[in-house]
Amino acid sequence: MTLRITTALALACTASAALAEDVSITFLNTGAGANYASFWKEVMERANDELPFEIEYVTGEDVIISERLRAQSDDEIDFDVIFIRPEFALRALEEGFPLASLHPSPLVPNAEHIKPELIDTVQGLDTGGKLVPFWRAQYVLFFDNEKVQDAPTSFAEWVERKDEYCGHIGFIATDAGSSGGRTVMYDFFRAFGVDWNQPFSDVQDSEEWTTAAETFADFSTCFHWPPASGGPQLFEQMMKGDVWITNYVIDYTLWSQERGRVPETFASTFLAEGANGLPFYYIVPDNIPDDRKEAAAQFVNFLIGDWVQLKMFTEQYQYPSVENVWDQVPEETWAKAPHPDDIVSTQVENAEGYAWIRENGMQFATE
Repeated sequence: MTLRITTALALACTASAALAEDVSITFLNTGAGANYASFWKEVMERANDELPFEIEYVTGEDVIISERLRAQSDDEIDFDVIFIRPEFALRALEEGFPLASLHPSPLVPNAEHIKPELIDTVQGLDTGGKLVPFWRAQYVLFFDNEKVQDAPTSFAEWVERKDEYCGHIGFIATDAGSSGGRTVMYDFFRAFGVDWNQPFSDVQDSEEWTTAAETFADFSTCFHWPPASGGPQLFEQMMKGDVWITNYVIDYTLWSQERGRVPETFASTFLAEGANGLPFYYIVPDNIPDDRKEAAAQFVNFLIGDWVQLKMFTEQYQYPSVENVWDQVPEETWAKAPHPDDIVSTQVENAEGYAWIRENGMQFATE
């Protein structure tokens, strides 16, 4: 079978395109960055070769999903499997979009290899088995080992030694399109005592919140200003020598480093208090025909299978959602990516707090 790649808008114009004699499904990818073009092409080619149905690959934006899922009736369903970002995962649960249950399911046995804390909840909300994590956008500390001697091993040490890198700490604005800054700030507040498992009103009233906010404000005086708007601008700052140390996702950074967009002198490590590993998810609409729903579940199972998950980690440095592949990772990958046994991988437990940081976090930053 051949791979067909279209846009979501083009697909919407042909929403009534019927299945032929065989089952066919459509996969909408809203988490497809430029650094994954080759990856997805190869994954889709293999899926179409191995699975007993055809899969059409479509890229689009979150807003398209919201509009379509709100408006769709049974004969208007366009997408059978949707790959979504964490922000939309939360919205899908809160707004009650009709989603099929994928876990536990005999059609998705590979989901049994995913830790309960990843598959059972999204930012504190019960998933009801309707979301299956694909990868974890894992944050790590990157530092220029020619300028940073003995990189800090905790947020506390990083703050204590901030003057060593003052003016050269990279940070992405919390209200930027990229989630990098708000995710790091959320982890920073956790590191300085904030209990995100409490209601957000209680969090804000706590002494720990006040301490974390004051500590962050002081720390931010050593940021490189202005903060970046996203990964590409952060990498430019690293290339220019403006940023020596930063906390950002490992996959995009290492992929960019291999292409000369991040200096070769940058290495990575983890911070003792932990750093977010934001899951991205698969969902399947519930009101699609049963034969397509079954095919969609089988496709999700393929995507969290060994071949795809290992390819994702060894080529893209994106940490898998499943736990059964680590002994198959080659040594050359471990030379660049820290082992999961060394990771304290945290999650966003407080959706209200995370949203508040997105809108208001920069009020704590001081140039």
